[in-house]
Amino acid sequence: MYSDRPVRIPEIPGKIFFDRKNDAVYVRYLRERKYDPIKKYNVPKYAEIGIQIENMPTMMIPNGNYPDYFTMEGKEIAAMSEQEMRDAEKAREEENFSANWELFKEYRDFFNEVFYEFKAQSRGRLDMKVPEYQATAINEILEPLQGLLKGETYGRLLELISTGETSYGDAMILLCKYKTALGRYYSDKL
Repeated sequence: MYSDRPVRIPEIPGKIFFDRKNDAVYVRYLRERKYDPIKKYNVPKYAEIGIQIENMPTMMIPNGNYPDYFTMEGKEIAAMSEQEMRDAEKAREEENFSANWELFKEYRDFFNEVFYEFKAQSRGRLDMKVPEYQATAINEILEPLQGLLKGETYGRLLELISTGETSYGDAMILLCKYKTALGRYYSDKL
């Protein structure tokens, strides 16, 4: 899914179609029509752009195809001027940044607490294996951060703690990578 936020179904005569499958109504966008000389008629090419909300017939939940053809306001990208395209892209980037920043703020404090607690626990037992429950709990915090930082150049250096295999020393090195990456993300994005 592209977004959980409902959007208005675009009102473009001759380009928006509905297809009922099972209990859902899929919203389809006519991308193009290609003439087939053998069949001697136009063959339509559709892209599903979302699912109609059952009790709100003018609204839908968009999927991953939606931003390829429409802005969040439902304006068709193919009909937009270059300036409108730049404005829409800027708005999309600001929306993504806003969501990423909220995720960063939410998990930063959790990460810092885990980092300093783990650092204290690892003193004197760097060669011992990290218990599986502890690695799992730490990975629950690292996974969203890894997703947040994957688009950055230093994001490819980040990995999760292997459960049952990683020593305290190796886990501490991984956590230090995350700490450095979060610091760089903060300074780059602020």
